[in-house]
Amino acid sequence: MDLDACISELKLNSQKEYEEYVSVLEKHREILACEIDANPKNIRAASLLAMVHFELRESTKVSIRCLKDAYKKNYGELSDDELAMLATNLAYFYIEEYSYTGNVVRNLLKKAIQANSPFAETYFALAILYYGDHKYNEALPLFKKACDMSVQFRY
Repeated sequence: MDLDACISELKLNSQKEYEEYVSVLEKHREILACEIDANPKNIRAASLLAMVHFELRESTKVSIRCLKDAYKKNYGELSDDELAMLATNLAYFYIEEYSYTGNVVRNLLKKAIQANSPFAETYFALAILYYGDHKYNEALPLFKKACDMSVQFRY
């Protein structure tokens, strides 16, 4: 399965009205589910499937379960990048579903950072949590790292 082509098609169609976009999301939900059944070690596919569930406005719990299943099936075999991807995505879904910003989310993001996360979102999310706790000295270097990694984030 060519995940880059899948991502490109989803991005291209995401500009459409939601009603038109649903059929594309449903198509890719099925394709990704089949890919994961055939290759449970495909962490990118699991992460993308979690996003598709979310975009289809299914319960965020479905997205969380998708990522947790991928983690459980591949525990001990994950590369650092795969662990960082799962941990970062799980943290974002916990924040989205439960507005939860407690230790579970912080620990997921810290675990991703310990794995040298290549994702600016990891550092940005933890910085936001520290900032919300008025821990500015901890937040600032994380904001800077996120900014250095991505043009999306700016001071």
